[in-house]
Formats: sequence, C-alpha cells, structure tokens
Amino acid sequence: ALGTCTSIFHLSYNSFRATTTATTSLVATALAQDVDDEENHKEAKVVTATSLKFGVMIGIIVSLILWIGNDVILHAMGVPPPSSLHKTLKHPHPSSPLYSPATSYIRYRSLAAPAVLLITVAEGAFRGYANTKIPLLASAVAALANIILDPILMFGKCDMGVSGAALATAFSQYGAAFVYLFFLFRRNMLPSSPTKTTKSKSQVVLSRKKRNILKTILRANLAMFTKQGSLLVGWAYATRRAAQLGPDHVAAHQVALSLWLVFALIMDGVAVAAQVIMSTTWSLFVRSRDDDEMLNQEGEKKEGVMQDALEEKNDSSSSPSRCEVRSLTHYMTNASLLQGLLSTLILLYLSNIVPFLTTNDISVQKHLLQILPHVSRQQILVSLTLVWESLVIGGGYFTLLACGTLSSSLLAVWKIGLAGSIEEIWSGGIVVLFLGRLVTAFVGVLDMYFGLFDFMKGGSNRNGLNGKGG
Repeated sequence: ALGTCTSIFHLSYNSFRATTTATTSLVATALAQDVDDEENHKEAKVVTATSLKFGVMIGIIVSLILWIGNDVILHAMGVPPPSSLHKTLKHPHPSSPLYSPATSYIRYRSLAAPAVLLITVAEGAFRGYANTKIPLLASAVAALANIILDPILMFGKCDMGVSGAALATAFSQYGAAFVYLFFLFRRNMLPSSPTKTTKSKSQVVLSRKKRNILKTILRANLAMFTKQGSLLVGWAYATRRAAQLGPDHVAAHQVALSLWLVFALIMDGVAVAAQVIMSTTWSLFVRSRDDDEMLNQEGEKKEGVMQDALEEKNDSSSSPSRCEVRSLTHYMTNASLLQGLLSTLILLYLSNIVPFLTTNDISVQKHLLQILPHVSRQQILVSLTLVWESLVIGGGYFTLLACGTLSSSLLAVWKIGLAGSIEEIWSGGIVVLFLGRLVTAFVGVLDMYFGLFDFMKGGSNRNGLNGKGG
C-alpha cells in the first residue's frame, strides 16, 4: 500500500516543484537592482506573498482531488476497489487487500497538500534571497518530527498502522511549513497590511505592480509546470515501457534510475547556485541596458551632444554587465563539466559493483551491467543540461524551456516506444530527452552571451519585474 501511495504522491507533488524554480528566479530578480533599495524589497515581498497564496490555493485543489478521487486514482495504479465499487469502475480483477489501507493513507496524507505547496514556494523565496539555511532547518524539523511521530501513531496506544504513517508525514510537513512562515514573518519577507493613513497614490501604483507581478508569476509557473510535467511523462513512459519488456527489465530500470537520481540531486546544487546568481546578474544587465537606451534617446534630442559617448555606452555587447553574464556562464559551464566528469568516473567504477550489491537475479544483473555504462557516460550531458537550464531560468526564459522540454519529451517518448530492450531505452530515449533539453538551453545561453535575439525582446526584462517593458 505504501509503495503505491508513495508513487501517487511523488507524481502529485513533484510536478509542483516547478513553483520553487519559478519563485527563486522571480524573487532574485526583484531584489537584484539594489540590495538596499526599499522598492525592490517591496516588490520581492509582493512576489513572495502572491506566490504563497497561489501555492496554497493549488494545494487545496490537489488535496480535494486526492480526497475525493482516491478510488479512481488507486484503480488507475492497479489497486482494485472493493466489490461495492467493482461494477462502477468496471475493474476486471478482484478487489485488492491493499485498497483499504491505501485509501486511508491517501486521505490522511492529502490533508498536507496545502503545506507541501507552501513549502515549495517558501523554499524558492529563500533561495531567491540566497538563503539555503532556512530550507535545511525546515527539512531537518520535518525529518525529526516524522521520526518521532511514526512509531507513536503507527503502534502502541494509537495503533493506526498505515494511517498513522500518513498522519505523521502530514504533521511533519505542517511543521516544516510553520518553520518557513515563522522566518518569513521574522525576517520581514512578506508585505505589511497598509493602514488608512498610508493609502495614497503610491498604493495605487503598487496595486498595478501587483497585477503585473501576478501575471508574471502565472506565466512563469505555467511554463515551469509544462516543463516539469512533460519530464514526468517522459520518465513515466520509460518505466511503463520497461515494465512491458518484462520484470527483469523494469527491475534493472528502477535500480539504474535510483542511482541516476542520486547523482542528479547532487549535481543540482551547482544548478541552484547558477540560477540564483544569474537571476541577479541578468537583472542588473537588463536594467543597465534599458537605462542606456533611455540616455541614448535623450541624447538624440540634444542635437547629438555627447552622442558618440552615449552610443559607446549603449553597446551592450561590451558593457561590464554583459561581461559579468559571460564570466558567470564560463564559470558555471566549467563547474558543470567538472562535476559531470567526476560523476562519470565514479559511476564507471560502481558499474561493476552495484549490480551484485542490489540483486541476486542473474538476468537483472546482466541488464544492469549493460545499462550502467550508458548511465555513466550520460553524466556530463546531464550536468551541463541542468546547469545551462538553470542559467537560462535565471535569465527568465521560462517559455523557451517549456516549449523545448515538451518537444524533447515527445521525441523521447517516440524513441522509447521503439526500444526493444532496457539498454535501448537508456542509450536512446533518455539521451534524446537530455540532448533536446541541452539544445534548448544552449539557445538561451547564446542569447544571453551574445544578445543574438535582442530584436525579439522589445527592450524589456523577460520576467516583467524591474523592467521598463513590464
């Protein structure tokens, strides 16, 4: 029951991890112009508060869907309902003994959906402020609460079993949400309620800003949901295809995927740093470019006085801000190649050890011995893709990444569908997925590096924050 439910919640919640990415970039961009600028802090607070409301609203919807539709969801996951629902859902198999505990688990744990979405948004906000200590503290509180509550609720006087495990997880997630809220208020990261005496023309301007920010948040989150959702579909189809090939194929696939995820999560640290730093650097560059354009227009009105100097300053290809963008891109690219190379060497060493540590099945071991070298050689590709995507997200290219990832996932699904073995899935479909994402990210990196597509920008910040174009 726990295995099935864990898969359901993994798909439900992981798709909304996109809110963390979007919020990180938007908050960092809002803060980027001047750390001491009160207006920028106000804008960052509005972004944080609006994103939190948006996240909690989605969390409530997810909670209702999981609570009301758990019968249909479990049916889709292969857990047949009891005889009373048997005819309604037209399930061809007898009811499963897993159905009752699985239903209880889903209903209890679904109560924490608003907290989970709040956590994902708050984590993104703190990342935007370049603060990773609070997310670590919140995760530690959640883990500790879970360790303490699990045995209390599952056994002893409570004796709630699987339902107790669900409640323990839900309580721990609300504990983490409380930690985030506590520090959000303590560090004054949320806007204060305006009093009657403070309501003025500036409040009207702020209200307009809020509407623009809300549009930006919705666009960014929709794009990131599309990106994350298409990736989940691609990975889910790879697992489905492996299951169709046979139990030994899917077993080898799960081991390889688990190992791949460990290294991907480790490499994601550099990617997060790249996103936060690029959000700040790129926003400063956009501001400098827009200011130069304004000065250039003013200079044209003054009969060409100092026009040569203004034109020289307006050359964004050689401005200090553009150089900083290039320098950061160089540094992060080198870091991604280095960590990708190290991961490749480590996995190549482990590829002859892991198969014999994880299973005694000779057939599964054989598949793993063939798969893991492919997984090893992909690490540089994966690392570079993650870092370049983060740089591009920092530049606000949300729509570009969404379209590119969706196209890559569709190509990968087509390639995986043609695979006749688990080896072909990893050497073909998964490689296509990451190559497509890498090419998409490369287009964004080229634009930031050289300004090749400036004619498409209209001189405004892509994020719609702190930009002249709104």
